Amino acid sequence: MAKFECSLKGDFDAVLRIIEHGLSNVDNSISYDDGSDFQTGQFRCAVRVFEKFNSYRNGVVNMNIMLAGEGDNLFLSAITSGGSEILLFQGSFESRENKLIDRLKKILEEYEKVPRQ
Repeated sequence: MAKFECSLKGDFDAVLRIIEHGLSNVDNSISYDDGSDFQTGQFRCAVRVFEKFNSYRNGVVNMNIMLAGEGDNLFLSAITSGGSEILLFQGSFESRENKLIDRLKKILEEYEKVPRQ
């Protein structure tokens, strides 16, 4: 299991769209599984579940992403899990989980470089 959390500034919808596009449209082994959205007043929260299939070991790595915020103050939490692999393969799955988190970090780093008005 790998975990990444950060605070960021930006438009909620834009950040969510960039994450969804950056994960599922760039790598065809990553698919969007499901999501949920919640809003009360100005507070918003979105949960997204992505799955990365590894054909080499017939294994799956899942990443759950929660984006929450009010206005342009956002908080993101991403947690990966290796699915139901046997213990022998847990170490190799951990590195794939970290790679999925690293892909998310790169997407967010690119977003941070984009000038906003």
